[in-house]
Amino acid sequence: IHSDTFSELIDKLIITHIRLWYLEDATNGETDPKKVAELKRKADITFKEKRPMLVRSLDKMIVNLCTGKFTGGSGQVGKELQHLLPNGYFISSKEYDLTREKDVHKLFNNNNFDTVIHLAAKVGGILDNVNNPTDYYSDNILMNTLLLNYSLKYNIERFIGILSTCIYPDTVEQYPLKEEMLHAGPPTNTNFSYGIAKRGMAVHIDAILLYNTL
Repeated sequence: IHSDTFSELIDKLIITHIRLWYLEDATNGETDPKKVAELKRKADITFKEKRPMLVRSLDKMIVNLCTGKFTGGSGQVGKELQHLLPNGYFISSKEYDLTREKDVHKLFNNNNFDTVIHLAAKVGGILDNVNNPTDYYSDNILMNTLLLNYSLKYNIERFIGILSTCIYPDTVEQYPLKEEMLHAGPPTNTNFSYGIAKRGMAVHIDAILLYNTL
């Protein structure tokens, strides 16, 4: 992947969002418009000083991801990433059924990679989520659990699991939502099974990180 593509990816998809989160976090709940503006102005100065170091760190990280294995390669996110990271190994549900341990074992046993980017998921519209909650829960739980367990078993260096905004509480007392508010309430009823299954992957990863380096 070319260096100019890296810079564009970092600037547009990562650095910009990190800056917005950084500025928002700097307000620390302040509501006075003038004070908020001043806090964000000072935070922006600090962020600009740190930006070159952040870009270098992210650039190194993305280079390492280029040769990783991507699940959900035929999905919306997977298709877009194939243009940005052409050297990655993208798989689809036509090749492997990630809800079956036999397929997951074959995937890890027959390939050599050090990074897993898990994009795969059973997804659908609101009506389908409401009508088939068991499928949305069991399929996503199975995929996430099998991939994490086999990543540990095969000593994968990096595992990146893509979650969803559906994992967050349906209603909270304060906005914007922040990561530490994840368990402040249940997900929305319309996507409850899907949301809980995806939230479960975050819990699983946190549990692994307590005792492992994945």
